[in-house]
This record gives sequence, structure tokens and C-alpha cells, in this order.
Amino acid sequence: MKRLLPVLLVGAVALAQDKASYTVSDIVLLGVNERHVVFYDEKNTFGRKLEGSVAGRTQVLEVQAANQDTRGFLVEGALQVNGLGSWQLPVTSTVPAFTATRSGERMTVKANTDLRSVYMWDGRNWFTVLEKLEAGKQLNVLPTPRDGLMGAGNLWKDEATALENYLKTRGAFLLATLPDISIEGNETNFNPAPVSTRRSILAVQFGYEGMWLQQNAPVTLNPVVDVTASGTFSTLRDTNFMARVDTNPDDYARTWQMALGGQTPVPPTPKVDFFNRRMVTVFLGRKPTTGYSLTYKSAVYERGTLKLNLEIREPVGNNFTNTPTSPFIMLEVAAQDISSVQVQLVRP
Repeated sequence: MKRLLPVLLVGAVALAQDKASYTVSDIVLLGVNERHVVFYDEKNTFGRKLEGSVAGRTQVLEVQAANQDTRGFLVEGALQVNGLGSWQLPVTSTVPAFTATRSGERMTVKANTDLRSVYMWDGRNWFTVLEKLEAGKQLNVLPTPRDGLMGAGNLWKDEATALENYLKTRGAFLLATLPDISIEGNETNFNPAPVSTRRSILAVQFGYEGMWLQQNAPVTLNPVVDVTASGTFSTLRDTNFMARVDTNPDDYARTWQMALGGQTPVPPTPKVDFFNRRMVTVFLGRKPTTGYSLTYKSAVYERGTLKLNLEIREPVGNNFTNTPTSPFIMLEVAAQDISSVQVQLVRP
């Protein structure tokens, strides 16, 4: 029997020495090479620094209540870890858990490891593809409608909702739940031990041969967008409108300097999860007076194109000065592939 042998780069975690009151949800996403360790504490006693050991290296983890600035994989009611919604760790698998193709209205799934269930998001609706399939076998089935990922693995309702939002921005996909036996010799240890630990082993495949999206109108998605910063005094001197998409920390640091470099002192550049998010900054261009500003209204993501709807405010009457300005707005977008940006400016 062919078995899936993922390599999880996780070691022991040394927590505070007092009696533990926290719980852990361990969410492994094979196929996208991510592992999210989510912390909960109903007694709300966390707000401290912990030590996490990953592949022999020790990392300081600051675990505390989440707030409006928390980024990354966000679960309602969970704590934040170093400013992110989960402790994010790499994971690699040597063999894909399954492959799937479509013919007509039916799906053919071939299992490379035991599958408990397979679900599908086709860009518009959720489906159950199958409930169980043993390694080495394949099954041709007619998917049936369902409502989201509730019941997948050991996910709680809020975790299922968070995972839906987290993955849907990348397009159509299939998600399979796997038994814990698919992970061998890679247990995560905590000290002191949590009150309880849940683990969900999931495998994700984005796209599939004969996918429905290729035969219908392009899917449009509403990505999660957070406003990171906005202002009227960027350092940009060009009078032309401009939009920048940053996919790595170095480019983002340059854009941050361009947008906020005129402040004294310049605020530190925020940390961004560039594996799952992109930074989009829109510069209105240099204006001769005050009174100009940009406000985010909505966004649509369609096959690599991000379509932004921004509200522009302009000087009214004599309510301005002759001080030159250069308005901008900086957005963090939950999308991996943004090949172009289209901006529509609307007036209030």
C-alpha cells in the first residue's frame, strides 16, 4: 500500500511553568505546505512569551489575545501568536494525497493514501465529492451540494469558516480529510501539556483537469482586504496615478518608505504573510492643494485581476490650502496571484 509520508518540521514547545489552561488545534494543510497551530484559552490567562522549538531551533512565541491588527489565518476566538492568527510552520509531503479530474458532471478521484472524505469548492458552490476511499483505489462519483467545510476533520465551526475564507481566494479547489495515521513520528509536544489537542490532517488540490471554471463564466471572488495605512503626504512626486503590488518584504519596504517616508520618525514596516497575501498600494499622484484623499470601498478578484473600488474626495469650496499633497492608500489583500490591478474612483 502506498502511503503518504509528510515531513513536519516541528519540535517541542516550552510554555510557561504554571498550570496549563489552554487548548490547541493543529491544522495541517498538505498540498499547500502549511501547518497552523491555533491556541485557545477560555480562562483568558495567556499574554506571555513562550518558547517554541522547530527543527532544533528555538523561537520565542508571544501568545496573547487577538486584536484588529492580527494577520494571517484568523479563527474567531483564537489567540494570536507573534501578531498572527496561528503559529505557522512548514510541511512537505512526498506524495500527493490524491488526484482528481472531471468528465461531464462527474468527478474521478484516485487516492494515494486513505481518504476519509473529499469536498470541493468550484468557485461558486460547495460539494461533497465522496465520503471514504482507500489508498490505491479510484472512484467516479457525482458530487452533491453541501454547506461549507463544517465537519471536515476535527475542525470546529469557526475553524471551518476561517479555512473556507483562507482558501477560497485562490480559486477552485478540492480538500480531502486524512486519518492521523498519515503522519508518522512527527508529534508536537508542549510543556506544560495543553488541556486538550485536536488535529486535522487535510490535503488540498487547487484546480483539476476538466475543471468547471474553464467551461463557465470567469469566477469572481470577494477577497478579504485590510487597510494597512492611508494618508495625504506620501513622498511620491509624480503627478500620475500609480498602483503597486508587492509580493516580498524587500519590495514592500520600498513601497512603505515611498508612502510614509515623509513622517518623522518613519513607522516600522509591518510584518506580512506573503505566502498568502499581497500588499497593494494606490498612489493618487501629486496634487497642488490639500483636500484630496482615498477611501477603500470594495474589491473583486477575477482570474488574477484585482478590481478596486475607491472613494476619492476632492477640495470643496475654499476648504483647502495651497500645500501640495500626494494621497495614497495601502491594502493587504488575501490573494496569492495578482497580475494586474484595476481601480475605479467614485465620488461620495
